Amino acid sequence: MEIGFIGAGLMGAPMIRRLIDAGHSVRVWNRTAAKAEALREHGAEVVLYPGAVAAGAQIVIAIIENGAAIHEVLFAQGLASQMHPGQVMVDMSSIAPEQAVDIGRQLERLGIAYIDAPISGGPDGAQAGTMAIMAGGGEAALAIARPALQCMGRLTHVGPLGAGQTTKLLNQTITSTTIAAISEIMVLARQLGLEPARVCEALSGGFADSKVLQIHGKRMAERNFVPGGHVRTFLKDLNHAASLIAGLGLQLPVADLARSHFAELASTGHAQDDISAIVLVTESHNTHALGPNPGQ
Repeated sequence: MEIGFIGAGLMGAPMIRRLIDAGHSVRVWNRTAAKAEALREHGAEVVLYPGAVAAGAQIVIAIIENGAAIHEVLFAQGLASQMHPGQVMVDMSSIAPEQAVDIGRQLERLGIAYIDAPISGGPDGAQAGTMAIMAGGGEAALAIARPALQCMGRLTHVGPLGAGQTTKLLNQTITSTTIAAISEIMVLARQLGLEPARVCEALSGGFADSKVLQIHGKRMAERNFVPGGHVRTFLKDLNHAASLIAGLGLQLPVADLARSHFAELASTGHAQDDISAIVLVTESHNTHALGPNPGQ
């Protein structure tokens, strides 16, 4: 397929490489040009402005930071005006469900199909092509995009426009509560005189095992907070989930507590760190027992 691609960052770059390796032709634009240029040697065609990715493309894929950014690229920077009826826009960014519905309706008036297809799996999943892809939108549009999406992960059509983003918020809520619990177990294990890395290994394969434990438990044990997923973008999703929950009149205290920990983490200078840095919040709540250097 001829594919236009917006966003060549931490997730976008390995996704683009997988598409090229599968035989697709990919035209790329990224706000920071150097990130796109790094993909040229892998076979990507690099363009200078967003609308140029649409030329000749059957689908255009975007994965950028938030709803405001995707709206800016589509409408203020002219990508939508360069697309034509029959093309499919696949937005793999994480944005609010109502933003996805609004963008989809605006594009539909131009004859352009829109799929909201956020992802989960992190850079490792993008590299391996094992991401979970949660798609909302029409069946016909998804059929066009399916060959490209299946190169990058496991695709599930979860419902109409906006359903992909809603499902992503459920994913983030599970992840936030799980990683918060893991941070407590890592602190508890260390305080009991156990090696956190060995505890993670011992739990592997049991009911407590998960990708979150395998990846982020290891990061916590190693004190490795170099971002695979930034706290700031994760908190953005949790705030969207909180709005969704409140709008339904539900009280979900576990989800709310986990979100408050990530808000605290972001407010204390760790917005750019990996989400595994949540262990720092757990430690800060227990300095009376752990002492001034709890991670050592």
